[in-house]
Amino acid sequence: MIRVPRPKWTMMAAVLMVAVLVQAESPLWGWERGMRREMVRTAIRVLPDDMKVVLMEREDEVVSGSSLEWDGFCRFYPVFDGTNIAETVDSELILLSGLRRELGEVTPYMAYRMGVLGSLVAEAVFPFMGWEESELAREVAARYASDVERRLGIFTYKVKERRFMQYVEPYFNEIFKHMDIYRNFIALDYLHNGGFGDYCRRSLGELFTVSVNAIADCWFTILARGDGLQKPLPTDFAKRRYLLAAMDYYIRNGDSRYVEATERRLYEKGFMDVQVRKRIADLYYEAGRWDEAVERYRKILSETAEDGGIKQRLVAYYRMLGSTLFDAGRLDEANEAYREVLRYAPGDETARQQRLLIMRMIEERKSRREQTQRLLAEAKELFGMGELRFGEGEYAEAIRMFRQARSRLSGVDAQFPEEYQEANSMLRKIEARLVVSQEELVKSLGVLDDYAWELMSLSQVVQMSQRLSAAKVGELMRKSYQDLNM
Repeated sequence: MIRVPRPKWTMMAAVLMVAVLVQAESPLWGWERGMRREMVRTAIRVLPDDMKVVLMEREDEVVSGSSLEWDGFCRFYPVFDGTNIAETVDSELILLSGLRRELGEVTPYMAYRMGVLGSLVAEAVFPFMGWEESELAREVAARYASDVERRLGIFTYKVKERRFMQYVEPYFNEIFKHMDIYRNFIALDYLHNGGFGDYCRRSLGELFTVSVNAIADCWFTILARGDGLQKPLPTDFAKRRYLLAAMDYYIRNGDSRYVEATERRLYEKGFMDVQVRKRIADLYYEAGRWDEAVERYRKILSETAEDGGIKQRLVAYYRMLGSTLFDAGRLDEANEAYREVLRYAPGDETARQQRLLIMRMIEERKSRREQTQRLLAEAKELFGMGELRFGEGEYAEAIRMFRQARSRLSGVDAQFPEEYQEANSMLRKIEARLVVSQEELVKSLGVLDDYAWELMSLSQVVQMSQRLSAAKVGELMRKSYQDLNM
């Protein structure tokens, strides 16, 4: 431990100065994420070589666990109140060391839990941890944590011999008894010297050393094997809770291998009762993996009369599914989804009305599709007739048939992709045949009748007039003039 320099003020004055900060409602929460990660990464590297190899293979999971914030700790350790660190750490050491012996490996979730534990231990060494603080104290603690975060990697630490934590409380009491001194002088640096001063700089390496070695000793206790290096066995209740938390972790991370292994473990330990099965289905549901959740819910309902809120979740899921499918225009599937809503909630009037609306829309769509298919069939028939007339050299009649076929295709509804695609394909063929038919019509000038003349475009008329005799052009012009004055 470093020697604490005695400032000009007496120790009593220092304590009185800091005492004005004490009035709290909630515990301070200390190191920022980068500092906790740095402590955890360093702790891996001060373990004995065999243990170091094990955790370096799972370093990503360990570091991820160390990133948990205050609210995450409260969910992770329900009995943790911000002050009972030794009790919480001891409970976790018993659990993880026992499971390590049972499983024979450090699984991804166990590595994640070890990271969470490492972060919790790091907080025990935060100088302001456990205080019931005023706003002024909270501000000082936050400034200190932020200043430390900006100094990552520029301080040194000492590696100590690993210790097995048979008794956790004395271990942490030894740490806690020095924290008051650290806290008082760090606070004085901010209140008297205006910021991260000389004492803060010189004490940081020592605090880092204490934290890293405490984390490493916790992990050493979990991974140690041999006589005299074992914690008591965890309870079945603790194991069951751990395995369900592991299922949650693996489901959310999409790790199917460990999902199957953990579920198998639950069966082997005799934990897989209806409540556990429902909880696993809930985990799939909460992770947005609806198909797996629904399959498991249905299986539970088929085997037991115990509902436990399953029907309510199925109703919520199918209502959401029905709404999504309806908005996407997938009416048949939406109808089936609302049918499932009514299966589990027969009195749901909203679902009943929605089904009636969807069924009317399905009938209307069916009618429009039949109309679309009829127009498509007529267009095909007209196109075939046009092809026949073209083959017989009746180009004017072929053009008329092609144009009628094109007119039918304009009524094909784009709502039906298959028919609409077929209509577009046929339309391209029709346009191509019209061009060819009109070209052939121009070539057959000698046998041009009045109807064929009417079918020709202005550009074709100009092209034709250049190839006809003056007498023929005059005859056609007189005929057109007479027609206009009839």
